[in-house]
Amino acid sequence: MNSLKLKMANLEADSVKNIMDDKSQDVLSFFQNIIGVFTNWLDDMFPPGTRLETLKNWIIVAAPYVILGLLLLLCLPCIMGIFNCFFRMFMGIFYCFFKMFKGIFKFFLYILKGIFGYLRKILCCCCLGGKKMMKAPGRNVNILRMRFEANPAAYFRGLHANQPISSNFLV
Repeated sequence: MNSLKLKMANLEADSVKNIMDDKSQDVLSFFQNIIGVFTNWLDDMFPPGTRLETLKNWIIVAAPYVILGLLLLLCLPCIMGIFNCFFRMFMGIFYCFFKMFKGIFKFFLYILKGIFGYLRKILCCCCLGGKKMMKAPGRNVNILRMRFEANPAAYFRGLHANQPISSNFLV
């Protein structure tokens, strides 16, 4: 690091200018070579005698595609905005239909629960021959009163053990 500082300190302004001129000439000759290769390629591709006519044909063929590409680039934000609008609209409609069908499904479930609950009450009254039912203590179910009164200790043992209600107590 120190040797680099010493070399830089010993350089004079004229020598730095000469080095910069040499490097800029190297860069300039590099770009001239690239331009020369490109012009040679163009001369091979489009010979000087037919160059104008060949370029006209290429322009005639390429013009519609270039115009279409430019229009597409200009209109792309609008097209994407319209697509986004339609996408969000259809997603909103889908969401509304989903919620509506879910609500209709729940509505029919409530109706069916009501019908089956009503039928169960009718059948219990008709088919059990007037046997008395009671709400089970600690649970939200109906059990036969006579079976509970016959053995309440068995019911409470099952209740404290978190076991399901025995079929002895159910209809």
